[in-house]
Amino acid sequence: MKPDIQAIATPRKWILFGKVGIGSSVVLAALYIISQWTHLGTISDAGLIACVMLNAVAVLVFGLHITPHIAEMLDAFPAAKQPLQVRVDAILNHAWAVPFALLYAAAIGIGSWLADPHSENETLRLLLSLYLFASNLMIGFGLFAILRFWFVFLTTLPSLQFHILNFNRPPLPAILRVNSKIVMITAFVASMSVVGVVLSNFQLAGLTVLHSGFTLALVVATYAVPILPLSNVMKRRKSEELDVIERMIVAQVDGMTNGKTDPELPDLDRLKDAKAMIAGVQTLPPGGQVSVSAAAIVTFLSFLPTLIDYAKEFLSS
Repeated sequence: MKPDIQAIATPRKWILFGKVGIGSSVVLAALYIISQWTHLGTISDAGLIACVMLNAVAVLVFGLHITPHIAEMLDAFPAAKQPLQVRVDAILNHAWAVPFALLYAAAIGIGSWLADPHSENETLRLLLSLYLFASNLMIGFGLFAILRFWFVFLTTLPSLQFHILNFNRPPLPAILRVNSKIVMITAFVASMSVVGVVLSNFQLAGLTVLHSGFTLALVVATYAVPILPLSNVMKRRKSEELDVIERMIVAQVDGMTNGKTDPELPDLDRLKDAKAMIAGVQTLPPGGQVSVSAAAIVTFLSFLPTLIDYAKEFLSS
């Protein structure tokens, strides 16, 4: 019996963890803003606060959005012993997701403490570190889900069957759809995090460049880690199909030379057309418009922090 994809639910832990992280972020953001205004008479980190909060909310909502697409992808994979909901939970709700999120958020919070944007005020320094810890909990949770997606996909890839002349057959469309959505949300989160640093008081030399490099590498990885192995599989499949056709062409040519053509083989012109058609199949990227759309959005988001930084310098001059 085929499972109902729409009945597959986003894990409760994803929603609960997101609400706890975002809720505590709201409280800490309010305390930080009030404290900064009280001590400094200004709110210089409003852009950072807004960008990081937006990222946490975006990741929470993304989990709700991506769940049926992950279920559709997993349903197109070879039959598994576990129910579909359990396999979806293994990506979005793994047992190690919470410890990973806590470590990731702690690294961000400690990093902001060490960057010391408020050395003159320990209260502001502590509140900002706690805020960045709380608001990055959901982001760390989502990052671990990406790692789990990579693991599940790469371990399943050798058993998947692809049809080189029809990219519309499962499981390829579902795989590309999930991956393109992951790439786009990662690019959005990376872009907003860089914009937040640009708009903040973190003025350490090279910090923006280092952070931008890390986030860009993460965006590239979300695209390349699944797509490159997938492309290699498609390339092998393409080579196998071409080898079959070339053997038939050789057999036909040999038959014509000897005056004994094989009536069971397609004629030479049809074989040559088939060879040209398969040779023209694009294996990198294998997604056509899906990959092109994702690349266009990622490119725009990658340039956004630079545009914001330029506008900031222009307005302050």
